[in-house]
Amino acid sequence: MSTTELLNAVLQLPIEDRRELIQKACESLGDNFAEDGLLFADSPEFVAEIKRRIDEAERDPSCLSDWEEVREEVRQRLLNRTLS
Repeated sequence: MSTTELLNAVLQLPIEDRRELIQKACESLGDNFAEDGLLFADSPEFVAEIKRRIDEAERDPSCLSDWEEVREEVRQRLLNRTLS
């Protein structure tokens, strides 16, 4: 099964099953998960970017998107990527 086929199958699962799948996939990466650069929370660049975005949102709340818009945009990007 290709990555695209797998992603399409996963996107058809109920949300609880997808959450469980994500959790197990992350656990399978073991202790090297953060060291491999997949977890950015300790990165000074990541922290600086998050702080910059918070400051921007506090200065101008109109720059924010609601969850439904963000979710739809991400869904469309994923679908477009799998169709490419």
